Amino acid sequence: MTDSSGGVMPVPACGSSGDQQPSIYGTGPFAAVHRPSSETDPSQEPYWHTSSPVSSAPGAPDEIVGATASSADQGAESDGYELEKVVPPSRTYNLDYKAWIGSIHGVPISVPANGQCLFLAFYATTTNTQAKKLTLRAATVAAADLVKQRVLDIVLANLRYDVKLRLILPKEELKRIYPGEQPPNSQEAAAAMLYAHYVKMREVSVATSVPQAFWGGLTVLRAVAVYLREPIYVWDVDAADRAYVQQYSYKKFEMDNGDSHETGIVAPLSEDRIRDILEACFHPKVISTMLLLKHTEGHFYGVQHGDVFQEWHVHPGPDMRERLDHVHRLVGLPVLPSAGYEPESVAEEATYEEQALLEEMGVDFYASGSQTSDVSESADPPVERARVDPNVDTGDTPSPGERDGLRPMAGR
Repeated sequence: MTDSSGGVMPVPACGSSGDQQPSIYGTGPFAAVHRPSSETDPSQEPYWHTSSPVSSAPGAPDEIVGATASSADQGAESDGYELEKVVPPSRTYNLDYKAWIGSIHGVPISVPANGQCLFLAFYATTTNTQAKKLTLRAATVAAADLVKQRVLDIVLANLRYDVKLRLILPKEELKRIYPGEQPPNSQEAAAAMLYAHYVKMREVSVATSVPQAFWGGLTVLRAVAVYLREPIYVWDVDAADRAYVQQYSYKKFEMDNGDSHETGIVAPLSEDRIRDILEACFHPKVISTMLLLKHTEGHFYGVQHGDVFQEWHVHPGPDMRERLDHVHRLVGLPVLPSAGYEPESVAEEATYEEQALLEEMGVDFYASGSQTSDVSESADPPVERARVDPNVDTGDTPSPGERDGLRPMAGR
């Protein structure tokens, strides 16, 4: 959110004496949304693991890579690539998240704890923000707001069919978002109320503190993968600093009416599986999109890869997206379509889906006035990994003091 002077409105630190109560978004009985004192209250999102480490101090990026030797994977189809053994060849790795992300030169990026951490962490990762903490300057907020809007357009466009596929259970989701409140009796009405919830969520800038009901979760992460057009790996970390990972991806489903529906999916990966993927990524110089979830904080962190990010993107030969497809073939993952996402058409589809949801409830769309809710248009392209213009200042380049490590790591 920007003020009339064009600058970013200040975001108070969570739990500070200057913390301002944000507006409570929602209507009817769902307006009384619980507002935690800070975003560090435990998350209610249905992730696979339930705890995380106390500290996010980065480890040495080359710790795992330097400790292992390059060796050919005998019998594997490599198409000329030699697989690099990135992590120690052990059946039980017990590696913390710093070792896993450090195996491809990853270091955490802290983002503001204002309830918008999923979108901010994703933005920081995809732009390879070169700072220990993302700063909400005007250009950063504008770019991240556009990302948030387009991701939530995907959520809205996919919601009705996601409900039919039982990827979203609207009554259960409303109970989770608004604990203590009774959702509508019918699934159709619950889906329509959930749609309205995400419309409200889309309207709010990433610079604005929001209550816990409006934190991003599993449904949003699935849409982020659709938006990015490649998988996202979310590292969920337990109390012993061990990291577990979920892969957010996307696929097409054939609906009963003959429609083809592309939407996000999620699957937990075993340690052996993620180890194989990282090994396959290392030699052809592929950087997968990663986020960290400190689960007991209910907080996401981005992951930046320093100079390696640019060096690997300009590596001679096929571009990184093509190399990612090769990695998927090598490890037996589906090769995902990289094209097919048009922001303007998705925004239009989201509006159509509102009409369809109301019609399923037996409500006249035009009589309800719902069609007046407009979606802002922008000619700017979405923020995409490795496609950000290096000449555009996003306002997050650290000062000389920050490069020297003088800026403290963000805590809770």
